[in-house]
Amino acid sequence: MQTHYKKRHKNKKFTHAGVCVKKIIDSISHDGDIFKEICMYWAAIGDDVNMNSEPISFKNNILTVKVSSSPWIQQLQFMKSEIKNLLNHSIGNNIIKEIRFRLG
Repeated sequence: MQTHYKKRHKNKKFTHAGVCVKKIIDSISHDGDIFKEICMYWAAIGDDVNMNSEPISFKNNILTVKVSSSPWIQQLQFMKSEIKNLLNHSIGNNIIKEIRFRLG
């Protein structure tokens, strides 16, 4: 019994692995720089908010915030749109698309 294999066509759009790795590192670095700015502007939101919450990550335009208690999560949910607008305005563009709060 003989198996016939189809000849594979060469991919003409080959991307070197080094280029892929550089793109990944650049995107991580860019998110890291934005996260530093977010943390800096988070303090401007207010002392009570600052004492009960803190940004913990920024990935894929989603800001994740650690919150001290369930009542504070609820309070921040009410303020979510205002916080997002304030941070985006402070940073200078609409980079934050969503804010997620988690108990921590």
